[in-house]
Amino acid sequence: MIPPAYSARSQPPPSGSSLEITLPHPPYSLPLSKDIAGGTVQYEPERNQQGATGLKVTGNGDLPAEHELAREQHLYHYLTAIRVQGEIAPETAEAAWKMWKDCKCKLLEKTGKTLPVPDAAPGPNGELLYTWNKEEHHFELEFIAGAPMEFFYRNRNTGKFWGIEYSQGEDLPEEAIEKWSALF
Repeated sequence: MIPPAYSARSQPPPSGSSLEITLPHPPYSLPLSKDIAGGTVQYEPERNQQGATGLKVTGNGDLPAEHELAREQHLYHYLTAIRVQGEIAPETAEAAWKMWKDCKCKLLEKTGKTLPVPDAAPGPNGELLYTWNKEEHHFELEFIAGAPMEFFYRNRNTGKFWGIEYSQGEDLPEEAIEKWSALF
């Protein structure tokens, strides 16, 4: 059984520490080990308490880039799993993955910074919600099959909020980029 929401909100491991993340449905031959600058990452199969096969990623050294890569892979596998289970439509999963890749690239291009991998959860009516949280900043991107996406931002300290509909392929709204920038 796949958990009802994907979340890997832990910070990248400090230098010399260990990282463990479980990813559902590995499509690769395991175990394997990858040496990267600053450490080694080990990938091995693992079953959770519900019996689902996952991928255990462990590492040592200074691995923040590998941490984000593992989180991105987890997001992809999570979207695939909830699509296969019928919790979201195939077009919602496809739009969500494409939007993640587009936003990550566009924000890097515009700001020079990397957008953190979002938390994700399906809603009761087949929608999908990406969320980012940092201190007082809360940012969401909602996907509803057959409808425009919706950006939403709320500052928990001031109570101010902002929202806008968005269609894939349009330029990212400058306000969205500004709000996302608070998350870096």
